[in-house]
Amino acid sequence: MANTFFYKGKQDSAKFMIYPNRSLSWTGNQLFFLTIFCVSFTIATAFAWHGLWLVVPFAGLEMLALAAALYFCARRLNQKEIVSINQTSVTINVQRQGRSQASCSLPRAWTQVVVSSPISQMEARHLWLRAQGKQVEIGAFLDDQEKQQLANALNRAIAY
Repeated sequence: MANTFFYKGKQDSAKFMIYPNRSLSWTGNQLFFLTIFCVSFTIATAFAWHGLWLVVPFAGLEMLALAAALYFCARRLNQKEIVSINQTSVTINVQRQGRSQASCSLPRAWTQVVVSSPISQMEARHLWLRAQGKQVEIGAFLDDQEKQQLANALNRAIAY
């Protein structure tokens, strides 16, 4: 659960930043790729030196596939949801790749935190903020235990 959300608050306001757990930073991913690239091409060069030159293009294809996979995973994990609670409203701001994608404001007095029950054991719970006919799902990348902990913290902050 490390680094999934945190709470900063005063008496009448609170702020939650919710983001997926990233095992490596972008720099860490680049260093990992560079290490694998060097090892792979050292082995491919050794094979090519012994006459098996066809290994080199396949090593290049493998590195291209690894680079694409690392890039798309890092890009997908570069998202953040910010829930700000002040005296009158609860504001949800979704950011992807550092840019704001969506924003929604709900009246604090009417906002409810709802954790849905899954229909089957294979289905994940959903965490919703609801008020006056609007509902916004937050923390879709959290596991069930983290969603419940976040829901409890949000309930405490909104009820204050």
